[in-house]
Amino acid sequence: MALSDALLPEFAQEMAGVRKTLARVPADKFDWRPHEKSGLMMWLAGHIANLVGWASMTISTDELLAIFDKNVGEARAAVAGATDETLMQSWTLLHKGLTTFSMPRPQSYAAS
Repeated sequence: MALSDALLPEFAQEMAGVRKTLARVPADKFDWRPHEKSGLMMWLAGHIANLVGWASMTISTDELLAIFDKNVGEARAAVAGATDETLMQSWTLLHKGLTTFSMPRPQSYAAS
């Protein structure tokens, strides 16, 4: 039996459950947040609806690792070429134009 044949029954069961859940999301609650740090219900439901699309992309995209490796190389070169002065400068994460946090770059590595 092919591995895909073993996975498909569980996939069908999971997708049926997700579809049932998404069908129950009330349109008048799209502005609701389940938690103050959560996205809006509209974003959360859209995210869940789009997640399943990642499966075909990851299975059919051979260059995914090539893109990752390229980005790793560029990031490594940027860090290796940066001066101490540059690395000690603060950087700021913005969300919709508002500061989420600001910290020196070395601190952000320690925080992650």
